Amino acid sequence: MELVYDSGLGVYIVVGLPNHYYHDGYFYRLSGTLWEVSLQPSSGWASVSGKSLPPGLQAKAKGKGKHKRPS
Repeated sequence: MELVYDSGLGVYIVVGLPNHYYHDGYFYRLSGTLWEVSLQPSSGWASVSGKSLPPGLQAKAKGKGKHKRPS
């Protein structure tokens, strides 16, 4: 699994898995309009409130994220 840091969001993007992110030991994903969290990207997903997201993903959830494509 490859992770690439996104400085605009302050989290890692999980390469090859759209809308999947990694931060501080947790994986986050946007599933439709709901955010979910897990300790591993393949299973164990649970719904999470926007308040529990890392700051960059909170901004993205509110439509204010400054996503910068990693180089």
